[in-house]
Amino acid sequence: GLKAAFGQQSGVAYNTMDYFNVPRFVMTEGFGDIERFQMIANAMPIPAYDIQPEKKNLNVNEAQFGFSLPDYAEQIIQTLSCFISGQGKADIKKIGSSRIEIRPDLPIEDERIRINCTANTGTLEEPEWRWFGMLYSLTPEYNSAPEETAQNSVQQQD
Repeated sequence: GLKAAFGQQSGVAYNTMDYFNVPRFVMTEGFGDIERFQMIANAMPIPAYDIQPEKKNLNVNEAQFGFSLPDYAEQIIQTLSCFISGQGKADIKKIGSSRIEIRPDLPIEDERIRINCTANTGTLEEPEWRWFGMLYSLTPEYNSAPEETAQNSVQQQD
């Protein structure tokens, strides 16, 4: 009976997004000053679609990310920066006129993976921030062989 759920990634909600992965901004001591509040209150979405990978629980070999943007989003694409948690700014590749691919520079080892993309479609003096976030979890290697894991835990109990 659920109609929506929040994720733990920063971003702005928009009408065509996955309503079971609604982003939200953290407002804590380190990220809760009035300037940040004003920035995120005025942020607009990056209207991503065809987000890959679709499933949110990945194994280490699936850590390749991408999304498409509408044709009218050329200014967003021109100023887009994406960041991978634990790695900083990521290399992005534009494919065709509207597809963005994000590839990690290093192997991903964190259990939670956040991809945040931002674009300033305004000016330096009057920025108009756009924001998009994706959240994934990395399946620990032991989850890939459940029978072996169960057998190991039984042996440890003996």
